[in-house]
Amino acid sequence: MFHGTKVPRERKFSLWSFRSLERKCRGTKRPVTDDIPLICINGRHIKRVVSFELLGVVISSDLTWDAHVSYILSKTSKRIYCILNLCKAGVPTRDIVYIYCSVIRSVLAYACPVWHPGLTSKLSKDIDRVQKRCLRIIFLQLSYSEALDKSVHNRLDTRREEITKQIFRQIKSLTHPLHYLIPPPKVSSSQMILRPTYPYQIPKCKKKLDMVKNGTVKSTSYK
Repeated sequence: MFHGTKVPRERKFSLWSFRSLERKCRGTKRPVTDDIPLICINGRHIKRVVSFELLGVVISSDLTWDAHVSYILSKTSKRIYCILNLCKAGVPTRDIVYIYCSVIRSVLAYACPVWHPGLTSKLSKDIDRVQKRCLRIIFLQLSYSEALDKSVHNRLDTRREEITKQIFRQIKSLTHPLHYLIPPPKVSSSQMILRPTYPYQIPKCKKKLDMVKNGTVKSTSYK
């Protein structure tokens, strides 16, 4: 987590505050090579793992979101039974939709600006399948599109996209605490603009690191 990371002075916390938490720290293990030296804090080597959970988001060493999607799907699958029991008990449909948004949809969209831009189409469909199942239980006689219009109104991928764009618009403000994460503007020497260009400088990375290439900044810059 601290590979070449530059922490600005304006941050209200200091890395020294983590002095007593070295037992809880984890470092990711590179899938191909292992040429990065071990991180040592207070004389204790940080354990390397393939994936670890940080503030409710599962981060993998291969920079994909398969493990995180599996984590949230497993977490929500245990709560679908609650929706089924509420329907059997005759609870009003409106109240069941509120409960679904509170205990299931909130988990499926938690911290989505971090991982949504790096999702594959398969992972996105796997997440949306949870909402389809819940709405099928709540609205037995309606199709998925009709149930959307009558309840939550948006597909999960559309909602995640809107949340990500909203967060990025806030980060672009100079007073936002995360504004320093935005790369510097790209300077073009050409005076002819033939198509929309990406306005920021993106760091070079390997082709397979799509989570870095297609991050929140890049995926929302054209909107």
